[in-house]
Amino acid sequence: MFSNSVVLAADFEKLLEASRTARRANAAAAPPPPVARAIRSVVCGGRKGLKMVISLVTRALILILGYAYPAYDCYKAVELNRPEVAQLRFWCQYWILLAVLTVFERVGDNFISWLPMYSEAKLAFIVYLWYPKTQGTAYVYESFFKPYIGKHEAEIDRNLLELRTRAGDMAVHYFQKVADYSQTRFYEILQYIASQSQTQRSHPQPQRHQQRPPPPQTRQLNPGPPPLPTPSALPLTPQQAQAPPSSPRNQAQADRAPMPVAPPGAMSPPATPGHVAVTGTNATHSTTEATQAANPPTSNAHHAPVIPDEETLIQEAIRMTRSRLRRRVAGATDIPDGLDDKIISSLLVTSFSAGAVPWNNSKEEANASLPFKLKTATHMSAVTLKVLVERRVSLVNDVKEMLRTASGGRETLATVDHLRRLCIDHYFQDEVDNAMDDIACLQELAHGGDLHDATLAFRLMREAGHHVSPDEVLGRFIDDINGEFDLAYSKDIGGLLGLHDISHMNIGAETLLYKANEFSTKQLKSTIKQLNPNLAKYVKQSLDHPYHISLMQYKARHHLSYLQTLPTRCTAMEELALADFQLNKLLHQMEMQEIKRWWLDLGLAQEIPVARDQVQKWYVWVMTVIEGASSSRYRIELSKVAAFVYIVDDIFDLVGTQDELSCFTQAIKMWDIAAADSLPSCMRSCYMALYTLTNDIADLVKIEHGVNPINHLKTAWAILFDAFMKETKWLSAGHVADLEDYLRNGVLTSGIPLVYVHLLFMLGHDLEKDALGFIDHIPPVIFRSAKILRLWDDLGSAKDEAQEGLDGSYKELYLKENPWLSAGEAEEHMHDLVAREWEELNRECFSKRAFSGDFTKAALNVSRMVAVMYAYDGEEQRRLPILDDYIKMLLF
Repeated sequence: MFSNSVVLAADFEKLLEASRTARRANAAAAPPPPVARAIRSVVCGGRKGLKMVISLVTRALILILGYAYPAYDCYKAVELNRPEVAQLRFWCQYWILLAVLTVFERVGDNFISWLPMYSEAKLAFIVYLWYPKTQGTAYVYESFFKPYIGKHEAEIDRNLLELRTRAGDMAVHYFQKVADYSQTRFYEILQYIASQSQTQRSHPQPQRHQQRPPPPQTRQLNPGPPPLPTPSALPLTPQQAQAPPSSPRNQAQADRAPMPVAPPGAMSPPATPGHVAVTGTNATHSTTEATQAANPPTSNAHHAPVIPDEETLIQEAIRMTRSRLRRRVAGATDIPDGLDDKIISSLLVTSFSAGAVPWNNSKEEANASLPFKLKTATHMSAVTLKVLVERRVSLVNDVKEMLRTASGGRETLATVDHLRRLCIDHYFQDEVDNAMDDIACLQELAHGGDLHDATLAFRLMREAGHHVSPDEVLGRFIDDINGEFDLAYSKDIGGLLGLHDISHMNIGAETLLYKANEFSTKQLKSTIKQLNPNLAKYVKQSLDHPYHISLMQYKARHHLSYLQTLPTRCTAMEELALADFQLNKLLHQMEMQEIKRWWLDLGLAQEIPVARDQVQKWYVWVMTVIEGASSSRYRIELSKVAAFVYIVDDIFDLVGTQDELSCFTQAIKMWDIAAADSLPSCMRSCYMALYTLTNDIADLVKIEHGVNPINHLKTAWAILFDAFMKETKWLSAGHVADLEDYLRNGVLTSGIPLVYVHLLFMLGHDLEKDALGFIDHIPPVIFRSAKILRLWDDLGSAKDEAQEGLDGSYKELYLKENPWLSAGEAEEHMHDLVAREWEELNRECFSKRAFSGDFTKAALNVSRMVAVMYAYDGEEQRRLPILDDYIKMLLF
């Protein structure tokens, strides 16, 4: 065993020696450890450097091939004299996809940046999108992007609108917070500076005992007889709290000087600037209380300087200034909750942010209690607007209470009539509807009251759509002998005015209403000179502008002026009418500015110089048709539609040749951007602007009502262009089939059916089933309104435009068919046609309506506006005085 152990030990020693030998050999052959680490670092660093180089190259290629080269290629496409629409469409799609990719990459960077070869894949995808042989943009856009966005477009638009609204609200909210914070910090700084100044003045300073001249003589503190001076007395100095502190030198001199004895009630003369004396302990008890309060007694040896209560004054000034600024900030931002005209507040806040509505800090406006004392609405301050809105809410409640406590019958109906004449009945729609549904009361008043009551009941019943016969209501006022109205009523001014009002509500073949018009007009004209001035003015205005065929917005101010002259007045109703008028004027001014900005940005006035630039006229048309603050957006968009009706009319009359106009019409029918390539420059610009506007309106209706009307809107435009083209061919050939064909085509070229199609969709009417039939077979209420417009337009012959070109006229055609008639007889014939069309329009509006009350009211307002728009003066026939007055009253 021992021998075996020896052998094993010897073998183990051999193995150890062999291991040592091998380790030494390896150590000699291998490089030192620092060299090995360096080699490994070089290898690893080379790999990382290569990755960085590849990344940099890839990014550079993405910038070059994804942005720079496509941007240059897109630039060349845009700068062509006639860029191809398909090429522009391709690049628009490319940039859309690239923007989506960029957004996705920024949002998901943490999730996709670690993917291998991501940058290289992105580069390949970008090249695939624009490479001429692949042009994957169209495929990706049409196959993936467009279907998804089209499916969720309405939801995206709705979210964007909400986001925009919230962002505006948040901006206003945080702006107010920043203003409050800055204001608070500013006042804290002021307080700190004031306190430091107070501390520095309060430190005692060494007094210099130098001889100084005595301070100047002072006045008595209170009015009274002058004091008798004594040899030892020196003059007093003022002791008011607002006096500045005295200097140490003056204070030392005052300490050494003997103090005078002033009688009670004495007042010192004015102090010399820069010299203020104070009272020391030598003052006797005869000194006034104010002097004692301002100057507490001290020792004769050392007097501390007396400091006025300046800190209190500063704090008071700060408090008053802070209060004033808070009122200003509150006026700009604190729009009261529950405001029914929300559009006013939003537009107002926008105007403040843009600086459009200047601040007005006058105390008179800030404390205004009567809103009708306000001046021009464009200079209305935020404080005044808030007062006006709050006052209006209070007045609405007051008038509602008045209606609730009315005795009923005649009193209630008279109040309803005044509300309608003042254009504020929309605040009391439930109360008005209840009064109109009380048929028993209406019939009792119609058959049992005097002439004024009977005409009032007749008019209200007919406006409400109730069947009422003139013979049943007015028969008892007829003289049985001659069959005419009894002359006993010739002095009843109220009854005659009511009779004149209902005489224009004829629905055709109502003979008694013809007689009512003749009788009331004759008697009112004969007695007008015998009336007091206020009543005479009101009667003349009623004769010139009859109630039913005139604009209520225009007559409301005249009716209000007359009410203010009556001995018995309803102040709440008058104030409410004025407050509502001021708010509507402010809203209309803002809408007008919006349309002006759109028109200037559009640039068509420079592109088509011969086109009519009549922004006010376009807006006034639509302002008359659509009422109410909630329809502000619709008024703006519909004004743009009206503008294009005028522009297209001018292009057909003055600009294009027949071939160009034919291409223009075909492009509208195609409704494709590519169709604009073949058009002249001015027509192409008009086409692109019209295309954009129509699609914007379709998107608005889709968001508001969930219906996309684009097919019906473009069909309506195509029908209008066809009508213009037909008229152009007639006039170029010098032949028109007959007057009926001209009027039927003129109804379409008036633009009224087109505007009403847009209006119906904006108001939420469902025309999906029969929209095309609506245009092909125009409803009578629209047809009559458009025919009245066409006849009045031809009567005026566009005297205010002074244009030349192809433009038809019913008057000229009528004289050609009847050459034996004079121009005056032709105009009389046209006036008779207008009167008959009014009777037909009345029949449609006073019957069971196929459309809503708002729509029929719009049809009536269009016909009423026609007389205002074409009522030329009697001299040069160039001015429109009624239109000018109407625009100034409602907009300026």
